[in-house]
Amino acid sequence: RTVSLTSWFCFLGALSMPNYGTKGDLLDMYDINRRPLGYTKGYFEKREAGEFFLASHVWIINDKKQFLIQKRSPTKVCEPGKWSVTGGVADSGENTLDCCIRETKEEVNLDVRPEEVEFVMSAEKPDNWGGWVDVYLVHIGGREVNLVAQKEELSDIRWVDADEIKSLIAENKFASNVLFAWPLILQKTT
Repeated sequence: RTVSLTSWFCFLGALSMPNYGTKGDLLDMYDINRRPLGYTKGYFEKREAGEFFLASHVWIINDKKQFLIQKRSPTKVCEPGKWSVTGGVADSGENTLDCCIRETKEEVNLDVRPEEVEFVMSAEKPDNWGGWVDVYLVHIGGREVNLVAQKEELSDIRWVDADEIKSLIAENKFASNVLFAWPLILQKTT
């Protein structure tokens, strides 16, 4: 398995953090076929070959065909200051849909309704940290929402159209670890 430079720098950055290894998240471990292995590991705990966790990426779209994007805090280890989408790792006992709903509430204060959620795809986590990511598209329509950025993780949130995302990608201002799903998201929303 190869590891991208982004992953390597993120990992090295995490090692240099004063709170490395203290993030309380416990992750259920899965094998290469997504079968539970029957044990958990800590978020920063070393994973062996063949141990995988689950994660969600959440692309949120409104009835104006605008996507909700979020700017990663400048203090984040991985891709600080870059635009991205909502997401995170599934805590122990969670499936990726539960993770999608929880992370969206935590990061942007949006209560996702299950009927708004569309499963898009699943892939081995592209940053090679040892996980599987399920990608979801959340269609919130025209309902009113009171968005609030989680201060510890985000410096900004905003609604943008597909052309602005394309510009951010071209300018290398969008997190690379979520872009594998962009062509399919674009196809499903245009």
